[in-house]
Amino acid sequence: MAILGHIGARGIEQKLGFAQGTAESDRLNQMLAFLNTTFFAAYAPLWYAYEHDVEVRERKRSGITVAIT
Repeated sequence: MAILGHIGARGIEQKLGFAQGTAESDRLNQMLAFLNTTFFAAYAPLWYAYEHDVEVRERKRSGITVAIT
């Protein structure tokens, strides 16, 4: 979030962000904070299962085999 805020502050002329202290800047920071916490946290179990290959290990443990075509 800090990196995006820095890029936005440096790119005001290119419309990458808004001047500090404006309502637009506050709204941008609010949206970035939402994405950084609530939105991405909702997908944490999915990313954990994907990165740790949970489904494959569960199938092996239960003896289920699936043919992939």
